[in-house]
Amino acid sequence: MQLAVEDVMEIRKMLAQGKSQMNCARSFEIGKSTVRDIGNGRSWGWLEHLEPEDLPLIRQLVEDGVTFKDVADKFDLSVKQVSLITRPGNA
Repeated sequence: MQLAVEDVMEIRKMLAQGKSQMNCARSFEIGKSTVRDIGNGRSWGWLEHLEPEDLPLIRQLVEDGVTFKDVADKFDLSVKQVSLITRPGNA
């Protein structure tokens, strides 16, 4: 299963609330090591500085024709990260 950006944010939230790595892994049908890597920032660490309300704004800017580069610069992201946020299935 490929995780969506919102899934990763939800896993971080669950971990912060004291949910176990195993509980999170089962909820998203992923491995416990993936949850661990998300929790310690090894995977998806670049999401740490974004707020959940940034995601729809980033998507809207791209939809409105703002370049990935300009959006990336505005939110201190890479173009690839903007692409991950805006890919189908992440809305």
